[in-house]
Amino acid sequence: MSDERWLTIDGVEIHDGGACYVIAEIGNNHQGSLEQAKQLVDAAKDCGVDAVKLQKRANRALYTREFFDQPYDNEFSFGRTYGEHREALELRTALRQFLSSSPTQQSVAAIELERTAARFPLSVTASRKRSLDLRPVVRRASSGLGGVLAELVRLSDSGRLERMKICSSDECHWVFYDRSKPGNRRWCSSDRCGNREKTRAYRDRQRRGD
Repeated sequence: MSDERWLTIDGVEIHDGGACYVIAEIGNNHQGSLEQAKQLVDAAKDCGVDAVKLQKRANRALYTREFFDQPYDNEFSFGRTYGEHREALELRTALRQFLSSSPTQQSVAAIELERTAARFPLSVTASRKRSLDLRPVVRRASSGLGGVLAELVRLSDSGRLERMKICSSDECHWVFYDRSKPGNRRWCSSDRCGNREKTRAYRDRQRRGD
């Protein structure tokens, strides 16, 4: 009896004497975005891999409270503790996903934004001029991020939320407000991200001989 090991994945037989079966590790690089996950899968397919591997985890279920509350002294930190840093990253991802979601994805994106936004509560403030506004409830260093949510509510109330865009540059993906008259900007900065993408597209055409 042969000691050769066999495994079948989606109809493909994998064994010790067969061809190498390549699995691309995407992990958590999708950052919770379905669109980004699809792009990574497409990129892996273009490279000729046989399959991809993805992960999605719930950090609060994975780590202890002590780990979340420990100081996070890093130049790229968005909070004083690791927990605050993670929550800020999750809010950023949820905002990007909500603003860039297609009509079929809006319900899922809205639920995720509501979940992450709950960690950055807002309060109603009233002025003597009988006007109302929203302000972040300051509980910690990262509470100020609630101001971003308050501004989005104002934009939504004024019908300008569609002006919030995600930069099309793969190296950027910044959220920006499109001030152009037709409202069709693709990049947060035409000089930086726009020129970089145009140069890359030109070089790709040159390599293909177009």
